[in-house]
Amino acid sequence: ALPYIVAWNRLCRKAVYDGVRFPKGRIHEDELTAHEILGKAQKIVTLDRAFYHYRHRAKSIMAGKKSEEDHIANAEFLALRYRYLAAHDAGPAKPVCFSTFLSAYTMAVRDLDPSNRALKERVKALSLAGGEMRKELKEMKLSAKDELLLKSPFLWKSLYRFKGTLSGR
Repeated sequence: ALPYIVAWNRLCRKAVYDGVRFPKGRIHEDELTAHEILGKAQKIVTLDRAFYHYRHRAKSIMAGKKSEEDHIANAEFLALRYRYLAAHDAGPAKPVCFSTFLSAYTMAVRDLDPSNRALKERVKALSLAGGEMRKELKEMKLSAKDELLLKSPFLWKSLYRFKGTLSGR
């Protein structure tokens, strides 16, 4: 799988970045490109200790509350990553990517303002993408709550808001 998808936790040869572009104007753009970069690597080595100290700052993008747009964009990135993994025969990584997608998608649906038509359409597209992933991973066990989330996100939101359990997955 692809844990810790950030730009700062790896050293790569310059050649693996050839043709890879970070999308402009997006936060967490490393989420969208990490699988391409790692997919080009001839060899990957991990170390059991950190050589980088990540400094948390109060005003960083990681410290702030994520918007509904951020949650939707994250789920979209994960859907793109899943398609990449499927196209490159990375079978073992697909269930992990799907599970991460479900978490991001849950937050996107949970925080969605239904009056925002543009975001609502993007959530519908994510529902279709999630359904396609689910078809490929039919042997993977999901809760009834997650199955409903994929099939009918707006019904899921209504039911779980009514029940007072919209705290996530």
